[in-house]
Amino acid sequence: MRLWHISKVTQRNSIKRLIENMARAIEEEGNKVIAVSLYQKENNLIAHGIFESNTQKVFDARSNILARYLEMNR
Repeated sequence: MRLWHISKVTQRNSIKRLIENMARAIEEEGNKVIAVSLYQKENNLIAHGIFESNTQKVFDARSNILARYLEMNR
């Protein structure tokens, strides 16, 4: 399963913090982190998370992880 989020890097949300928060959000939803990375597109960075999820909860996994991640980066 893949998850993306577009983010502008500011002093408050450093590159390291964006990566750590994506991994933490994935883990806190009970999933196994496979990889988390960032790549640049235009003036934004894309946080890209790949994770394993139980198939019974796969429909809610991405929404829950993204909501948790966004809350961490407020």
